[in-house]
Amino acid sequence: MSAGYDNIVKDSSTDNWVIVAPNGESLRDVATGNGLSALQAALDPTQIQFAVLKIFANDDSGSRRAKFVLVNWVGSKVPPMKRMTAIQAKSTVAATFNNITIFKDINNPSELTLEDIAKDLFGCGGAHKPSEYDFGNGEVFSCEAWRN
Repeated sequence: MSAGYDNIVKDSSTDNWVIVAPNGESLRDVATGNGLSALQAALDPTQIQFAVLKIFANDDSGSRRAKFVLVNWVGSKVPPMKRMTAIQAKSTVAATFNNITIFKDINNPSELTLEDIAKDLFGCGGAHKPSEYDFGNGEVFSCEAWRN
């Protein structure tokens, strides 16, 4: 398991993401932090990494529900032969993180945006659509335009 992941799933955690990397048959924690922009900055273009990002879906009635996004990251500078290890590591990642709402496969941090993630989450929501998504560190995306 991942100590960083165990930390971010707690409602009281100040961190809302963890980056892990393949380490043989297991995963090792690389970094933790708060906010989408900090996560984007922490992804290493020379590495294969996986990140779990906790986002809160908030609605007008005061409900606050945690949603988890799994980011499959293959940095743009990873050699082609090494990219194959990402496929092998996905089964370990899937067995480790079992509460994922959506998955994102990216090679560039700019592909990971508030609006794109919010749109994917909004599309798989239940009867109570959120008014906003809180990405941590003051990064909030309003869903009001989609609720009408």
